Amino acid sequence: YTEAAMHFRKGFVDVVGIAGHVDPRDPAVGRWVTPYFFLLSSEELATLWSGAPVSIAAIEELRAVAEVHPEARTQAAWLWEIVLSLDDQQRGKFFRFVTGSSRRPSAGVTSFRIGPKSGGDGAYPFAHACANALDMPSYSSRAVLRERLGGGGGGG
Repeated sequence: YTEAAMHFRKGFVDVVGIAGHVDPRDPAVGRWVTPYFFLLSSEELATLWSGAPVSIAAIEELRAVAEVHPEARTQAAWLWEIVLSLDDQQRGKFFRFVTGSSRRPSAGVTSFRIGPKSGGDGAYPFAHACANALDMPSYSSRAVLRERLGGGGGGG
């Protein structure tokens, strides 16, 4: 129990953003942290702990911060049309493909870059998940892009 409680307190301290100010090994942390959990719904706690599901709003947020290279503008426009038409599960797969996470960070996404990639219809998009970047070939049509995304969400 003691080790599990310690991990729980440390996780809470990290998530809430007070890691530099509080020692999670201090038993007093449990006394003042625990009552606040009752103020949160299970959904709010899950969001704080592991981020939010990838909603259409999360995709719109990604789109709003996206920097699109001029050579990739047409493909980027097709990409947003395709991704916005996906179901929740496919959106999660796409989000994981381009960011490395299947859930939206609780603080949101702050950057995303779409750039050109050599190759045509036979090439696949290439994601740099650590950098929130996607390199896309110049596809001849929206249908080819959808197919290269695995029928929907980035890698099948």
